[in-house]
Amino acid sequence: MLRTIIIDDEQPTIDMLKMSLLITADVEVIGVYTKASEVLKNIKMLKTEVVFFDVEILGVNGFELGEHILEQDVDLDSMFVKAFCNYDVETFELDATLKLSLKESVERTISRLLTSANLRTSVVNQKAQIFSLGKFEVRKISEGKLIKWRTAKVEELFAYLLYHQGSIVPKGKIIENLWDASETANNNLHTSVYRLKKTLRENEMDISISFSGGGYILHLGENIAYDVNEFKNFIGQSKTINRNTIKEFEKNIVLYQGDYLENKDYLWCETERFKLQKSYTNIVKQMARYYLEVTEYVKAEHLLLKTIEYTPYDEESYEILLQMFFLQDNRVAVIKYYENLKVILNKELGIEPRPSLKCMYEKMIQI
Repeated sequence: MLRTIIIDDEQPTIDMLKMSLLITADVEVIGVYTKASEVLKNIKMLKTEVVFFDVEILGVNGFELGEHILEQDVDLDSMFVKAFCNYDVETFELDATLKLSLKESVERTISRLLTSANLRTSVVNQKAQIFSLGKFEVRKISEGKLIKWRTAKVEELFAYLLYHQGSIVPKGKIIENLWDASETANNNLHTSVYRLKKTLRENEMDISISFSGGGYILHLGENIAYDVNEFKNFIGQSKTINRNTIKEFEKNIVLYQGDYLENKDYLWCETERFKLQKSYTNIVKQMARYYLEVTEYVKAEHLLLKTIEYTPYDEESYEILLQMFFLQDNRVAVIKYYENLKVILNKELGIEPRPSLKCMYEKMIQI
């Protein structure tokens, strides 16, 4: 459970942010403050992990406030600060433990923190985290810094070997997927492997890359947490959603911060990207149906709208969404989202919604 506090002097902003936080699983708002002096007076006993505040809070420089909070609460394991004026984010960094996410929504920031917390608790003496669900990042825990790759090709080579972790990947297959066939391709591979190993060694990463059987194999050490491994382990358990397991689903679903390597245009990852996206959407739809059964409509809407961002043509997600609005007697929303789906399908695929969905919709608006 992430303990958060909000600092702002405008009640509408506080209300919007609080609502956004409360619909997110495993987040507890332990305090709301309108004055910086109140925060500094109570920060030590609050033991908060996340602070949201406006850098333009009345009478205070937000950046200085962040520094004062760190001075007052130096025992925090990690503290993340975000300015949320109109949800547009500026970037600043006070030190390794105080960071501000760049142009990310409140939801995405919280989800990233929850993902990090999940990974932290999964590995004893963890030293690094690897994120591939969403933006590709490799981060050292102790210093809070991102690993910088010597070249884009070295980064891709690491991502490719990581995708095949634990398996020997033939040299020819690596060259075929990462380089154009040329006389220099073999040398390019050797140079990139050398630079990759050097980067991992310089950053004291517990990751081994060795040559065996005509190819390369990558192994992650026990103190390396990887979101894809955690997500696959969870979905592999094939658990049923009920009141006893829903919290576990909520905890693990935040691992999916976006599609696999979403900020990379690697052709070789498309199949894995589709498989993981399908697994995610299947789980979300199961969770949404459960939320409908227990009348937790806000959580259902939150999940479904997020899923539609990833899979805008998924008619089943729209079907559940329409059912949810219908149960709330929200005829306007039923019409709005059905028309949105019609436009998307027609414009992008040249098709109409499936007959069963169309029939369901027509019955809804006639009632």
